[in-house]
Amino acid sequence: MKNNTFTFEAEAFLTVYKTNAYHAFHILRGNRRINQVHLSRLTESFKRKHLVTPVIVNRRMQIIDGQHRFTSARALGLPIYFIVLEDYALDEVQILNSNFKVYNKVDAIGGYCDLGNTHYIALRDFMAQFPEFGVGAVIQLLTARADGDTLGVTDEDGHKRNFKEGGFLVRNDIRKAILWATQLRDIGQYYKGYTRRAFISAMMSIFDHPNYDHSQFMVKLKAQPLMLSDVTTATQYRIMCEDLFNYKRRDKVNLRY
Repeated sequence: MKNNTFTFEAEAFLTVYKTNAYHAFHILRGNRRINQVHLSRLTESFKRKHLVTPVIVNRRMQIIDGQHRFTSARALGLPIYFIVLEDYALDEVQILNSNFKVYNKVDAIGGYCDLGNTHYIALRDFMAQFPEFGVGAVIQLLTARADGDTLGVTDEDGHKRNFKEGGFLVRNDIRKAILWATQLRDIGQYYKGYTRRAFISAMMSIFDHPNYDHSQFMVKLKAQPLMLSDVTTATQYRIMCEDLFNYKRRDKVNLRY
């Protein structure tokens, strides 16, 4: 490389191109959606100094990585620096995105909904119906598993795909999940920790117990709201809820086993 002396071997690998032909670039369907907060911060940074940070595109000029950089530069009339990796596509997008903290579960949901993934669409719709629950809690309700956010599916090559790689599957009856969320919302009138993951895990098993009666539980909770308090584990919550359900009851009812 001219005007530089390296003390190690190096070779040119990719060409960095520069253009203002914004129309030549395309957003890849299924990529994460534009984060307006990140975009605003990046635009302000570009106003101060536009560093050479190339966008990655494929042979179709679809943006694989750098759509926020592209959008900010285009808005400011700045040139786009880019490199071409011809065979890259959506799989590479998801791998790149999952390696960065800024690519969160909400980004993944939006991207897979755009691709028509019915499991992620169901998740999005459920979150819209019950906005007080976080993503992890909703996944928990839809999978009937406490570790729902780490559940994945195995593809044809035996690779385990996690949530951000499109591995989320709705494993529970949607109607049952809606019922559980509604019952949890009832409890939320008296206990602020009703969206805690450990509490949800405990209540999912209690709601399904043949001895459980939600109307009776709510009567006891309304009378003794202080009997519910924050604890660490689902087991502790189950014991607490069973004690509440059996408050002043002659024939004690088992809700744990």
